[in-house]
Amino acid sequence: NARYVGTDSEGRPFTVTATTTRQVGSDSRQLDLEEPQADIKMENGRSVAVMATRGLYDREANTLSLSGDVQLMQEQGYTVQTDRARVNLKNGVAVGDGPVTAKGPGGTLTGEGFRVEEEGKRVMVTGRSYLQIFPGALKERQ
Repeated sequence: NARYVGTDSEGRPFTVTATTTRQVGSDSRQLDLEEPQADIKMENGRSVAVMATRGLYDREANTLSLSGDVQLMQEQGYTVQTDRARVNLKNGVAVGDGPVTAKGPGGTLTGEGFRVEEEGKRVMVTGRSYLQIFPGALKERQ
């Protein structure tokens, strides 16, 4: 039940937890994590949670490299699922270069990779992509 608390470059708090943590070799800045989860509080008060089966946390760079059932969730009902991702906790950017599925209240978007920026306001799906819009989703937003 390891827990690490820090702040990003804008002073926003984040927490990284894991069920098990092991130091990688003699390098005390890198930690191997089992079932890692990162919770990041945004300026607007909303939270973003990131979880996976395994992870590597670099305390000096404030980066989290995740693998195995990676899920990024935003409390307004948006999720991004993939097999691997890298999260920069300093600047709040998450990227992945593997198959990805992004789901939200309006539909589902799949692609070959992704990038999340601007506190989760901008989610870009890269490569060959497919968008499915749920019936009535656009009407409900007007």
